[in-house]
Amino acid sequence: RKPNYEFSVIAEWINKLALSYPNIRFSLSHNGRLIFQTSGKGNILEIIYQMYGKDVAAAAESFDEQTLDFHIHGYGIQPKINRSSKYFIFVSVNHRLVRSLPIQNAIIETYHEFMPPNRYPIFLIDIEVDPQLVDVNVHPNKLEIRMTKQNELIDLIKEMIRKLFEEKLRTVEVDLKRIQE
Repeated sequence: RKPNYEFSVIAEWINKLALSYPNIRFSLSHNGRLIFQTSGKGNILEIIYQMYGKDVAAAAESFDEQTLDFHIHGYGIQPKINRSSKYFIFVSVNHRLVRSLPIQNAIIETYHEFMPPNRYPIFLIDIEVDPQLVDVNVHPNKLEIRMTKQNELIDLIKEMIRKLFEEKLRTVEVDLKRIQE
């Protein structure tokens, strides 16, 4: 493939790794120029700022929820900032970047209550769970997973997203009786 394409694939992986491991310092150079660098101080908001800019970082809402089986934490970007593709949803399990269509679909479905159709959120979630509840042998490259108690996790994610945005995005209610008086 062309060098620019190959570099874009590498840059995407460095960004994802930086989000998954904020305590590690990452540097990416291209043709002698520094393109991306993190401090390694564990500040995910700083990485979001470097990847997407000031507006996205300012719209980032942190979350941290826990049940007996799952601990989820990360950042949901307010729905007013959205994208045309679902490739800005980052899911990691025990700090390992994974693909899970059920989890991704739960995030998209819940966000769609707050954003226009055919638009997708920027969302970063790390799920801490007992490794025995995760099956990574779904696909040869170990990116796709299956999880025991997945429905419980999906319910937790949906509830957390609603809680994160319902209060902040509540619209003004109009009392028609008072207007008519």
